[in-house]
Amino acid sequence: MNMIKKLMPQHGGSEGIWEGVYIYCDPEGNELDRHKSRLTHFFPDDKPDEYHQRNQYEWDDGRTEDLTFVFQRDEDEMKWGNDRSYGKVWEEKQRVGDMANVRVSWHRTKIEGYSPFDIPYATIHELIEMDADFQHRARVWQWYVDGELAGRTIIKEKRVA
Repeated sequence: MNMIKKLMPQHGGSEGIWEGVYIYCDPEGNELDRHKSRLTHFFPDDKPDEYHQRNQYEWDDGRTEDLTFVFQRDEDEMKWGNDRSYGKVWEEKQRVGDMANVRVSWHRTKIEGYSPFDIPYATIHELIEMDADFQHRARVWQWYVDGELAGRTIIKEKRVA
């Protein structure tokens, strides 16, 4: 059995395929960009201390991006690091109402060009909330540069498989 899924049951509820939209806004809430998304979450049984995530993005102008992340269990959290970013994932120990709550914090290490906030060394804090049946989820990224809010990414997703 995958230990991450066992130790982080709220995040384990995200296993599957999610489709949605990412909306990038400046600190005043003005929309700067948006794109469609398809994320695949997988907890391999043969790698009990790993979680895998594939992010596929598509813009209306035809641009695409396909990213893969591998997370490692570290006690009751997950951590990752690559040439693009590094950070950690943890979940709230108790649900708030019917919503599952997962937190992510990471640092950008490289400009990639897919976001209006592709700022090297920005710090991003993410809140992930999923309904009780793990069919709908909302996520918010808050981007900080030198401690000042640089923008937000609002993500709305639905499980499709």
